[in-house]
Amino acid sequence: MSTSDTADPQRFWRPSGADPHCPRCGGTGLVRRRVPVDHEDFGRALPCVCAERAAADQLAEQLQRLSNLGPLVGARLNDAELAALASARAACDFADEETEETWLVVSGAAGSGRTRLAAELANRRLQRGRRALYFVAADLLDLLRAAYQRDAQMPYPVLFQHAREAEFLIIDDLDLANPTDWAREKLYQLLNHRWSSRRRTVLIVGAGSGDKLNLARWIEPHPGVLSCTVERGRSASLYHPIGGPPEQILRNMTFETFRVRNGEDLRDDSCNLHSVKQNVLAWASDPRGWLTLHGGTGTGKTHLAAAVANAALERGQEVWFAVVPDLLDQLRLGYREDAPHTYDGLSAALRDAPLLVLDDFGTHSPTPWADEKLYQLCAGRHAAMLPTMFTTNLDLNKREELINAGALDPRIASRLTDERNHRYFELKAPDYRTGVSHRRSSKGRTGNRSGRRTSGAF
Repeated sequence: MSTSDTADPQRFWRPSGADPHCPRCGGTGLVRRRVPVDHEDFGRALPCVCAERAAADQLAEQLQRLSNLGPLVGARLNDAELAALASARAACDFADEETEETWLVVSGAAGSGRTRLAAELANRRLQRGRRALYFVAADLLDLLRAAYQRDAQMPYPVLFQHAREAEFLIIDDLDLANPTDWAREKLYQLLNHRWSSRRRTVLIVGAGSGDKLNLARWIEPHPGVLSCTVERGRSASLYHPIGGPPEQILRNMTFETFRVRNGEDLRDDSCNLHSVKQNVLAWASDPRGWLTLHGGTGTGKTHLAAAVANAALERGQEVWFAVVPDLLDQLRLGYREDAPHTYDGLSAALRDAPLLVLDDFGTHSPTPWADEKLYQLCAGRHAAMLPTMFTTNLDLNKREELINAGALDPRIASRLTDERNHRYFELKAPDYRTGVSHRRSSKGRTGNRSGRRTSGAF
């Protein structure tokens, strides 16, 4: 038997990705080592360097697909945004490996731009042909748990090893991961190895976050760690309207400018705007769970929703304000090659938005596609307990009638009436513009904001 470094191309199976022009293996992807006959590798077909390199590249690409960078691939900060983000220059130098430190901790309040900065760092490296992995801590832990299954996309030892050895790893929302004993152990093993081997690592945490995972040694300032605090005041880049009021108009739609009707303070039983305003104001100061405002046209639902958005923007929190029919139009547009955004990118941004306002919920044409897309959005935000505000003409007290009439998807209805995670208020008042009280049927509406007739709630 030959003991040469090359193998017969006709005799051995060629591993996927082997270089057909490799002078070492002749394109087979396999070689035999020139070793003594008593050596354990004598006569064995072993992977060629070209096959090993191809397998490593394939594995890296698979791991990249499993990461959370997906919709953020190619997302870059412009010069104005970089200037608005404190310490952004130091973080970019870290990504470019121009700093002595190999550990970067980015802290800041929700909506301050931490995740956008993380995406900038990852894309900065990818653009230069370097590797970069981005994971939300909770999702990384979920992947590791799932990797124990026999049908896992990537076995646990392989996934964990590559997370430990990645040349550049970003872990977002580290302080929000579920603090179980198993989670603490896995994160400790991962971070301890990366710290000891001096592999570049970026940890993203909230401002003043507690140490539920006992990871103080990794996130507290000490030698070898570059710390950046992201602080950004209110700016147009924090506000993302889809059919909603432009920011210059939104600025004037505050709780202070909200009037019950022509400046009159009507607080009798026929008009409850004052009490609803106070409840919405309380929710806006610390948004948790979901809030729905139900009422006829002109009762002030959109104004109160805009006031909630304004309060969040003043805190430096990112806000998406979407009119539902316009939102669905933009999602459809995302399938086109010439669209300014992709469907996946817009869908992910809406699903993960720190605060989402869905205005005129239930005024679009009821198609199966629309039902499915709204359900996916609502289900994702409900599972993550993300603050979401709805305005609608639908009376949720008549839930069964709405479902039976096809005006409300039962899956969405279940979440909208979940009292553990949802507050619901009806605005009882005449139309602010006309003084006419509008009574809506629970089986659908006769028109929407644009005046087009709709056949049902969705």
